[in-house]
Amino acid sequence: MSRILLVDDDPELLQVLSLRLQQDGYDVATANTGDQAIAEASRRPPDLMVLDLGMPRGNGFKVLERVRASVRTAATPVIVLTGNLEPAFEIRARKAGADEFLHKPTELADLVATIQKLLAKAPSS
Repeated sequence: MSRILLVDDDPELLQVLSLRLQQDGYDVATANTGDQAIAEASRRPPDLMVLDLGMPRGNGFKVLERVRASVRTAATPVIVLTGNLEPAFEIRARKAGADEFLHKPTELADLVATIQKLLAKAPSS
């Protein structure tokens, strides 16, 4: 069972995404700050991370930098899911190591399809 770490400061979004992904058979962990995300990823590295960029106590860029810098999580696929529509954010996120970039709101089916695509490409743990 693949483990997904959802990182967002919106508790309602975390709940909706968690329920959907659990129904699809994923083991889901959540974090609502950047610091919590870094701690959780270090404690138990996920198979994939869905990451918001704008959060308190450690924004998504900081999280992405730390994930890519750690030997344990450097290869973890990361989907950035953000409400920020500025093209510069996507460019910066991809340069920092984001594998995919989706805008909120996004269809759950599109997010799930992106997760499945990235997990299929990821090396087996």
